[in-house]
Amino acid sequence: MKGQPWFKFEPVLFISDANVQVMTPEERGAYISLLCHDWIEDGLPSDDDSLAVLSGARERWAVIKDRVLKCFIEKHGKAHGKTWQKIVNPKLEKERKRIAETWQKKADAGKKGANSRWANKKEIKITDSTCHTSAIVLPMAKNGNNRIKEEEEEEDKQTTIHHNARGSPEISSDLENAAMRVFGSVPLMQLTEWLEKYGQEWVYEALRRTESKGAGVPYCRGVLEGFTRDGGPENGKDRNGRGNGQTSGSGICGKSGAAKIADAYRGL
Repeated sequence: MKGQPWFKFEPVLFISDANVQVMTPEERGAYISLLCHDWIEDGLPSDDDSLAVLSGARERWAVIKDRVLKCFIEKHGKAHGKTWQKIVNPKLEKERKRIAETWQKKADAGKKGANSRWANKKEIKITDSTCHTSAIVLPMAKNGNNRIKEEEEEEDKQTTIHHNARGSPEISSDLENAAMRVFGSVPLMQLTEWLEKYGQEWVYEALRRTESKGAGVPYCRGVLEGFTRDGGPENGKDRNGRGNGQTSGSGICGKSGAAKIADAYRGL
């Protein structure tokens, strides 16, 4: 049978079959060989010359064929405008039919499932639970990577929009622009943390100084910690010689605490 390389063989039923019980070992061997060819080719040619070769009996076929052929029946059909005739084993025919029906049922079930999935296009609901917002409904992405990217982008968007709803300080557009110039993006969590700890004036001044140095986040963090030590940006300017000209005990070289800590972060 095309697509099915084996067939079910039950030894008990085979040995107990009346036709098989009366066969000689030679006849049984020929019978089994013909069963195999029957299964592979979906039937056997009905002429003796072909059966003599396929059974392996050769010149002995004429002697043993009567008992062997009792296990086969004739089958007729028409294809491409021509009639054909084969001999087949009834039990193998029944097995072919059973397998074909099983395959068809599985194929039908697969088509039905596929049609059902395509007919009912699913949607993905993305909810930012931390913002207590309504679910955002998006069409299902064509592949997993696009879907994950869309989820991440939507999550970032919701976090930005609803950040102030959780009581965190507002990030002004000026502050966002400054962060964009310095870092190339807006590190939302970092800015929020700094605003809560230092206030908008200090953070803006730290960003300005970081931009003038061409530095990054570590340097900016160092400037803010220096502001804390100096008591604010203005005190830092004074100690740096740009205000009242005074110097602190720790600013031996004329640098404020903010500058020293920032340089340490930067590795200068």
